[in-house]
Amino acid sequence: MENNSKKDSKKKILECLAVLYKYSDKNHPLAIAQIDKKMQELYGSTPTCRQTMTSYFKYFNKMGIQIGQVKRKYYYDNRCFEDSEIELLCHSIMANNSIPLSFSLELIEKLKDIQGIHFASNKKLDFNICNVDKRENKELFLNLDTISEAINKNCCISFNYYRYNEDKLLVNYSGKDYNVAPLCTLAFQNRFYLIAINSCDGEEDYWHFRIDKIKNIKLTGRFIKKKLMIDPYKYVRHRLYMQDGNIEQYELEVEKNRFILDELVDVCGQDIEIEDKDDNHYKVIIKAPEKSLIFLACQYIQYVKVITPSIRNKVMEILNQELKEYEEIE
Repeated sequence: MENNSKKDSKKKILECLAVLYKYSDKNHPLAIAQIDKKMQELYGSTPTCRQTMTSYFKYFNKMGIQIGQVKRKYYYDNRCFEDSEIELLCHSIMANNSIPLSFSLELIEKLKDIQGIHFASNKKLDFNICNVDKRENKELFLNLDTISEAINKNCCISFNYYRYNEDKLLVNYSGKDYNVAPLCTLAFQNRFYLIAINSCDGEEDYWHFRIDKIKNIKLTGRFIKKKLMIDPYKYVRHRLYMQDGNIEQYELEVEKNRFILDELVDVCGQDIEIEDKDDNHYKVIIKAPEKSLIFLACQYIQYVKVITPSIRNKVMEILNQELKEYEEIE
């Protein structure tokens, strides 16, 4: 009989905590009678007296689970996140096109549950209107798990790499199997990337791949001869548009225009150097791969001129060729 009583007491403690966790927050505290009623409704619990309930609260606080009090009402005050932080994470997940819609909604529901039932209604977080640009690559999380396993086991992976065709479908253009030694993964510009070395013999020639475009991934069982360390965010720091190639320094002449300054700082980060050149232009120094710099210069040709001779000549060749092709359009 005594053992049953102890079991019932332990069960009630967990039921009390579950009710507080799900149904209360600082703006929605619960009276002891409300907590007791919920316990009975949800778990078929027998009525609990006020003194026993307050002893539960003291026990929770002693264990580091903070139970707040507003007058004679109580609430769960041990959330790991602020509401604004959860809201930011939810919107970030929905904005990330690499995460399939179904997985995005599942992740968002899990995050919302962390804050209790009042969070979504308070913040009006309605994701029924969804990001229509999301990809439906359901292998994304499988890829992440397999890459993580390979990194932990210090071994290589093989996979096929897909790209979009004219029908906006991912297809395996090359038909080849990539065999790489994964070093790390990272999120950059709302996409997930794998950084790897291009062979399993430990040569330091870095490759990067969009993880959402990887298919048919598997462990090869081949081990890396030497373990390389890489700081992923240092690797992508100047890698504009995630282009490959050596990072070089280039000088630009940029029109004094707030739009283009916003764009350059957003794209290139805080490392770009900006100084006055004359009344109408800035001198801007950017570090990037050559292909990235050419793409940026052509994209913002109205506002940006390349000063570095080698790249300026290549941009001029591109523009002259494009001008000829435009003139030929009927």
